[in-house]
Amino acid sequence: MRPFALVMLCLCLATPVGAGPWMREKGTAFLSFGQETGQETETWTSLYAEYGLSARSTLIVDLGRGDRSEDYWIGWQTPVFPDTWSQKLTMTGWVGTRKLDGESVAMYGLGANWGMSVQDPLWHRPGWLSAELRHLQAPQSVRYDPAAEGIDPMTLPDPSHLPSKSFTKLDLTAGLHLREDLMVFTQLQLYKPDNDGLSRSLTASVVKEFAWAQLQLGVSAPLEAERQPRVKLGLWFEF
Repeated sequence: MRPFALVMLCLCLATPVGAGPWMREKGTAFLSFGQETGQETETWTSLYAEYGLSARSTLIVDLGRGDRSEDYWIGWQTPVFPDTWSQKLTMTGWVGTRKLDGESVAMYGLGANWGMSVQDPLWHRPGWLSAELRHLQAPQSVRYDPAAEGIDPMTLPDPSHLPSKSFTKLDLTAGLHLREDLMVFTQLQLYKPDNDGLSRSLTASVVKEFAWAQLQLGVSAPLEAERQPRVKLGLWFEF
């Protein structure tokens, strides 16, 4: 995988779990700060927030900054399934900007969140399963065909070193509440930009609840040999 694609993967894997398809109650909020780093990749600092505007509207802010790159996303989430259903499905509209080495690309897109509560069959502890799909792309006006402009594509830089004009990510999550103040979850994270191949990571995290916040400690193991593991530390607040 190219160096630029490694940077972009770090951006997409730094998103916290949040509420997934479970809507925020009106007037309530979730806030998290995260720090993720690896031996050979940039450090990524993130801020993620959800606020319940109403029973059917949640505002999401997803910000991040690294050594070379920055992400600024705003989303609006609304449910698809009725509240009475055990399974949950929401849709999210996204707008924002991705910045790399001073070059910014405005993007927009859609996301879908599915989830359901489950129970551990051995110890009967509560847990959950969820899936988040997100696709963002740049407006057509910022994408171009080099041949149409009379430019020989062979003279252009390797596309993997340029900002992607679209990407798709899929996070599959399984979590379990070991105690009221302790939960664990694992994620299979898939990321595909338009200018490079598919990237895959398996992440495991432990979250401990304290009186003032929840502390997250996680490790992300790449499924490609050329990538290095990453460690993440996060603080979650609900109010």
